[in-house]
Amino acid sequence: MEGAYTWRYWQERAIAAGDPLALLQLAVEEQQSPQQQRAAVDAAARSGDPEVYYTLGLWLPTLGVGLTEAVGWQLVACELGYDCRMDNPRVGMGCLEAGYCTSGQTVAEKLRDEVGFGPLARAQARADAIVAELKAGRVPRVELDSGMRKVPLAC
Repeated sequence: MEGAYTWRYWQERAIAAGDPLALLQLAVEEQQSPQQQRAAVDAAARSGDPEVYYTLGLWLPTLGVGLTEAVGWQLVACELGYDCRMDNPRVGMGCLEAGYCTSGQTVAEKLRDEVGFGPLARAQARADAIVAELKAGRVPRVELDSGMRKVPLAC
């Protein structure tokens, strides 16, 4: 299609506009400096957008952040209204079609089945703390418990 803009064109516009998802993607895919990664993570935390929080939770492990923190942000997204059922293609990522999950199953239920109650309880406690910060009008700081390392995005 002549005259159509490329994906990269729109990505550059989103980055220039400060879109938190675009900044986060850039930080992960371009393996930016720890300072740039921190800025992108902070922008995502300030966004107030459950979809951004869910994506942040997905990408935090690629930045060297522990799973309790990462899953905590995913659970925050769910609590704030993001569709966290495996039926959502961004959540299930094909698991329904492959038979690895069931229709209507939530992220929390899937995690409980895979890792047990202990890790899920720790992630839920972190999610509760994040939600409390948000309700108090504060921007929660993402705990970079194992530092930010440069790891290529796997998907």
